[in-house]
Formats: sequence, C-alpha cells, structure tokens
Amino acid sequence: VNRVVFATAPPATESNIERMLGQFDAIALKPMYEFLVGYGPDKDVLVPQLATSWKLEPDGKGYRFQLQKGVQFHKNMGEFTAKDVAFTIDEEKKPDTLQAEAPYWRQVVKSVDVVNDYEVVFQIDPDSNFLHGLSEAESGIEIRSKADFDKRGDPTPQSEPLAGTAPYQFTERAQAQYIRFQTTPFKHYRVTPDFPEFEFRYIKEA
Repeated sequence: VNRVVFATAPPATESNIERMLGQFDAIALKPMYEFLVGYGPDKDVLVPQLATSWKLEPDGKGYRFQLQKGVQFHKNMGEFTAKDVAFTIDEEKKPDTLQAEAPYWRQVVKSVDVVNDYEVVFQIDPDSNFLHGLSEAESGIEIRSKADFDKRGDPTPQSEPLAGTAPYQFTERAQAQYIRFQTTPFKHYRVTPDFPEFEFRYIKEA
C-alpha cells in the first residue's frame, strides 16, 4: 500500500491559505504542518513538538520556548527558527483571518519577542487556555515558513500552501475532490510515516 485514503465530507471552505480556513476545514492542511506544542497521542497531555521545552516567565505574563534545531521546511525553504513563530502569530492576528480563534490571539498575545533563532518569548495576558490553544489539540497555530511567504506572498488556489515542517508535504489538490501529500524526501527529525502518500478524499455521501 503506497497511499492511505481518508474519506471525509467536503469542507465548507477550501483554501491554500491556512489563516483563511475555519477550525474544522483547517484539518485538510494538518498533515503538512507542525505546532510548537504537540498533543497526546495516547493520552490528554501536551508534549514537545517544534518546541523542546517551555516555561512561564517569573512575572507570570509570558511563556519562554526553546526551539528544535535543524528542522527543515518543505521544498528547500530553509531551517525553522523563531522568526517563523513570530510570523505565524502575525498571520493569525491579521484582520482578514477567518480562524474562529483569531480574536483570542489578538487579545491574549501582546507580542512575540525573538531572543535568538532558537528561543522565543510570548508576552501575554495571563490565560489558562494559552498552551492548549497553541498546541496541536486545536487548529490555527500551524507553523508556516516566513521565507516562503516573503518569496511568494499568499498562496493562490493554483499554488501550494506555505511550506510546513511535518513528515508529509503537499503535492496536489483537486477542488471538491481531494488533497494529497507525500513524505518528505529527507528523513524527518521526529517521525517516519507508515505510508509514502496520504490523501483526504471528499465524499458527498453520509
């Protein structure tokens, strides 16, 4: 078996711009993206993903994250660093964002301070939901490549989504039919998928 096909109902919105997808529809791009904080998979617990660790600042108004080193973006878009974290948050806070949690990020995150390539501090209004909202448990903060955005701007329906860091990378989309991914040509730092290809296939039947 070379391709796993996951049949699902068609999304309400299809887009290659992650911030223009609602919470449910964003699932379509999840195979190609990772988060600072993972979730599970065997129990209800937050685990490291693109961040190796995090801690609350002494004043209780910030979270400091240490980041993975050497993680590569898809399609030769370079190494993941703190600037990609700041860029992703800025994306989610844009006025045109359709993500349901965009108002939350505008209110809670005051700034994202880049300390160096592998350390970043979120200055926030203290909120007990912050880490969960930032994690893989919810959609919205899928880390995207700033270098890819600087090169291409917002993706179009005919182009590819902004590069991610997950073990699957985007290959193609046929509107209202499917979206396909394949494993990265390099060994992923965290996990090796069981199958070379993955497809969401949109089926109108119940």
